[in-house]
Amino acid sequence: MGELKKSAASFRIFGKTREQEFNPEDLTALLGVVPTKAHAIGDLNERNLNRTGKRHFRDFAKWIVSVESRTPGDLNSQIKELFAMLPHDPNIWHQLHRDYHLTVFCGLWLESFNSGENLDTETLHLLSERNLSIDLDIYMDPDYIHDEDEDSIAFWKQVEAKKGAK
Repeated sequence: MGELKKSAASFRIFGKTREQEFNPEDLTALLGVVPTKAHAIGDLNERNLNRTGKRHFRDFAKWIVSVESRTPGDLNSQIKELFAMLPHDPNIWHQLHRDYHLTVFCGLWLESFNSGENLDTETLHLLSERNLSIDLDIYMDPDYIHDEDEDSIAFWKQVEAKKGAK
């Protein structure tokens, strides 16, 4: 299996429904770590304001803590780093699961076909003891196209053509 080009990891908390309100500051106090990103329903979305010039307010709440991306990828160390920041208390994890939707986001950038990452038993244990799922987003590096993969070549040619048409 080829080397993973890049990886990213974050622990994410969302409402169980899009409309569920929660105060990110309460989660910060409970978990004892400052989030990388957080907002409540109704907070101003400054990113959209800059793009459209109109005021846009958040319609869902989130709380996310991330670790630095790694190149080359090293998902095991990133997940371990995340959990080193977070409390181990099972009661906290039970409360979080009762009230929110929890996931560990993992972004994987593949340098070539048949690239990947192995999660070691320690990493799997950290996820399992907190009853967490992983959300894998897998990206193919567009700079690498296998000569025999005609579908990929056609796809990336379309992407480049659309960029040129703008």
